Amino acid sequence: MTTKGTQISFNQTENKRLKLPGKDTSTQPTRPIRNVLSEIGNININSDADGAKVKSSKNGISIQKSCIPQSKANPPIVKQGLVSKLLGPSTSCISQLKANPPIVKQGLVTKSHGASMSCLTQLKTNPAFVKQELVTKSHGPSSSTLGTKCTDQLLVAVGHKFQSSGKREEEKVSIKQCKQIKNVDKNDQKDIFLLGRYVSHIYKYLLDLEVKLPIEQDFLKGTLITSNMRATLIDWLHDVQIHCQFLLETFHLAVSILDRYLQVSGVIQRRNFQLVGITSMLLACKFEEIHYPEISDIIYLTDNTYTKVQVVDLEKVIVQKLDFRLGRPISLTFLRRFGKVVEADQYLYTTAKYFIELALLETYLASSRPSQIAAAAIFIALCAKHNHITEDHWSPTLEYYSSYNLRDFIDVITKLATAILEAPNSKFQSIRNKYSRSENFKVSHAESLLPDSLVLRKLCKLKVV
Repeated sequence: MTTKGTQISFNQTENKRLKLPGKDTSTQPTRPIRNVLSEIGNININSDADGAKVKSSKNGISIQKSCIPQSKANPPIVKQGLVSKLLGPSTSCISQLKANPPIVKQGLVTKSHGASMSCLTQLKTNPAFVKQELVTKSHGPSSSTLGTKCTDQLLVAVGHKFQSSGKREEEKVSIKQCKQIKNVDKNDQKDIFLLGRYVSHIYKYLLDLEVKLPIEQDFLKGTLITSNMRATLIDWLHDVQIHCQFLLETFHLAVSILDRYLQVSGVIQRRNFQLVGITSMLLACKFEEIHYPEISDIIYLTDNTYTKVQVVDLEKVIVQKLDFRLGRPISLTFLRRFGKVVEADQYLYTTAKYFIELALLETYLASSRPSQIAAAAIFIALCAKHNHITEDHWSPTLEYYSSYNLRDFIDVITKLATAILEAPNSKFQSIRNKYSRSENFKVSHAESLLPDSLVLRKLCKLKVV
């Protein structure tokens, strides 16, 4: 498959997560939500044939267009008024501008730089002298030779800072030094959606942010919540996400909010654990979704176990405990970046998405960085695709854009491979059932991911040499 064809197929896979008006990307009918968490919240949902439907809020943002007809009806007056407010010229000044442009231009230059007519004459005859004089006045040296040196340094600095291609100089030098590294953002410089000029800075910020908002290994300590209870709740939240047709980002962010709150909350009673989960999902909806569900619909999903006041009060507590910093990076964001670097096709990308969703169920992977989980998912997917384990799968290009060497996340690879091997025999099958459908290429039932897979068994025993 060519690079262009691969990118098109990759974009088609990503477009499935967009809710476009009049376009239904789902090929499966909406399933009624299942009844789980009996040991936590005593749920008993009466599933109808159509299932519970979440009402979307219709409070959209109305754009005022009152200024558009006015500008079309009388553009000269509006433009003239704007010019008058900004520059403040009178009618005679405008006439003078048309009749004698040199005089007005001369006056502006004189006010800006304080230059006389002789200086303007020298600007035409000897541009270097005027440039030298201006630089001398800016830096304050008395010697004209020093002014020339400052001018040369200024031109060199500007040439390094602003490139015609819009790329950072250090990135350009790094790519030249290693010819094996591909510039994956080369064709995205002018794309306003892909943000080719800023994408490297954005992901650097996300890498720093996930370090500032960590999840500790013992984050469940002192909460009366076990790993099994946490996995049960997340498995149910995945059903809620499918049932309500939320974005996949909403599900990932809900788990992140849940874990971070468990880390700082202290003792949580088991009867309120489901309330924490559904409130985390509601906060994630408000962060990611265009239209978030009403609280009454959220309460209905819990079989009216809780009240509206309880949900609202817990919302306040969660955002205060997390210091209003809900936007911790998720592994799905990094997976999109790494998928583009390896030019992943739909099957490879879907397989890696299956891996990062399985990682959400495991408590021992919650403390790992989302970027490392995404990196491990890409590496395992490449090994499973080629049925071979080699360091060559983690190319220099991947190492450059992820900022990780293969040894940096070797422990995450072993943990994630273990979770993939245990998935078929686990009692939490919501995620695995989702990826057993034809629209997801039935990746969860692939032979290379079964418990007898030699590749996965070897990945579970990887060690740093």
